[in-house]
Amino acid sequence: MKLVKCECCGSNQLQKHGGNAMVCSFCGSIYQMDENEKITSQELADAKIISLYLDAEKCRQAKRYGDEIQVLIKALELDEERAVSWVKLGRAYRVCNFHDKALECYRRAEIIDPQNAQTYTNMGAVYLVQQRYQEAAEYYEKGLSLISELDVDYPVVLANYAIVVAKNGNKKKAAKLMNEAERKGYANSAAARKMAGLGVLSKIFG
Repeated sequence: MKLVKCECCGSNQLQKHGGNAMVCSFCGSIYQMDENEKITSQELADAKIISLYLDAEKCRQAKRYGDEIQVLIKALELDEERAVSWVKLGRAYRVCNFHDKALECYRRAEIIDPQNAQTYTNMGAVYLVQQRYQEAAEYYEKGLSLISELDVDYPVVLANYAIVVAKNGNKKKAAKLMNEAERKGYANSAAARKMAGLGVLSKIFG
């Protein structure tokens, strides 16, 4: 039977992970699958860590980012070898514009789990904000090679990559990427097109 929800936390935020594996991008549980998509082994997150992730999510929704950071630090004190904790902490630092700290977190995540798509897409986002477009392109490309097109974040990642490609001088490719992001449901199209320097014609003919 196809895995549609994480058996550990119940999230439907599942992504492909390496060969036949799936990973929950919320709690970090990893499932090894056979060719028939049957689970052969699993590495599940600890219940205490999941509870802290839920607390951190509540803080994020309330825009209490300082509290979110403190909660995620507690999660890392329980297990500092979980890549998803480092990604979450990096994202919290990024929202607070602590870009160097965010990158440190993502690099720790990359060492622990080089197959985690979110690590690379979040690094791309930091470099995009810093206008380091070549580096942003490199990390977005790594992330896009790992993320599923069905992932809820896929249209956003694709649109951000389109901006980076445009900033690096390839407007034709950027237009095609932006069109695809829109077809996948990207909602913030007008702002992204303005940032990328893409006009209405690229939307029609790109």
